[in-house]
Amino acid sequence: MLDRSKSAWNNYERHHGPNMTPMVDVVMVILIFFMASTAMLGPEWLLKSGVARADAGTKAASPVDTRRFECVLFTSSNGTTRARFPDREIALDAFREDLIAAANEVGPTNVVVVLNPESNVSYDDIVAIHEWCAKAGVTKIGLGRAP
Repeated sequence: MLDRSKSAWNNYERHHGPNMTPMVDVVMVILIFFMASTAMLGPEWLLKSGVARADAGTKAASPVDTRRFECVLFTSSNGTTRARFPDREIALDAFREDLIAAANEVGPTNVVVVLNPESNVSYDDIVAIHEWCAKAGVTKIGLGRAP
């Protein structure tokens, strides 16, 4: 005689409810996906900069003396990055000195930096300019498009 309490069919008949194993597996995969994708977003928050809008108009001139550094960054024929202003062209070291001098003269909150890098400019140079601005206390820095 077969013992009914140990048969597989008896165990199957006593089971009530859905099988939770596939659902737990799917939830774990989704959790791992979200954890991994969240870790990848961190480095994007390191550089704070404003990106110019196409419809942005010019603001009225403020009574406070402001210094605006709007330049095109380009790579010269010898491979160094240079800054081209409307009236002059300088190396990045001179740009840093001008930036620090302006921050000391009119205050770092009154200095505006707009960078228009060409496509062949090293990203390291752009990050270096961001670091110079941070050290000088300049917070108004934006990225535009090279003409």
